[in-house]
Amino acid sequence: MVNFANTSWLSGKLLGSESVTVTLRRDGYDDVSVSAMAGATRVGQEIDDASSNRVETRDWLIATSAYLFGGVAAEPAAGDLIIETVGYIQRTY
Repeated sequence: MVNFANTSWLSGKLLGSESVTVTLRRDGYDDVSVSAMAGATRVGQEIDDASSNRVETRDWLIATSAYLFGGVAAEPAAGDLIIETVGYIQRTY
């Protein structure tokens, strides 16, 4: 049985210690800065001695209470963007 009090505590700790600030963008709304935790999945395939394919996907954990547009709680929707700035480089997901 899942103890939701513990999962809430754990997600708060993870977002507090492992998160970065990203920008949420949705057409028609002002950008919103939120704390998010990134997860990555890397998959590779060796084709032969000289070539390989590598793919990385990125997942973002964002507290539902922080996913707001216009001050109103929202659910992720097609077209929403997450913008991460690392140094001077912006990565858009």
